[in-house]
Amino acid sequence: MSDPITEDDWQQAMDAAWILGLLGAAVQYGLCDRRLKLDLDRIREITDRGRQQGFEPSVDLHMTIMEDFFGLRAKPGETMPPAADKTA
Repeated sequence: MSDPITEDDWQQAMDAAWILGLLGAAVQYGLCDRRLKLDLDRIREITDRGRQQGFEPSVDLHMTIMEDFFGLRAKPGETMPPAADKTA
């Protein structure tokens, strides 16, 4: 296992750790398969060390995930896509 070296490496590691942390929550709440094995200690280590160096997950990362993986789009000013209209 190698540690991030460059600033770009650290940003990518922070973003990946944040995404995997979300997946950990998804497992906890039954939103995905429990067979998903996450190294939560390593996720915490990367995020703690990254923050000590001034890195944070990308601000719009959650919207990129929602758009790229789920095809959901938010209206300007919204932080999450609106719930599906079930009357249509």
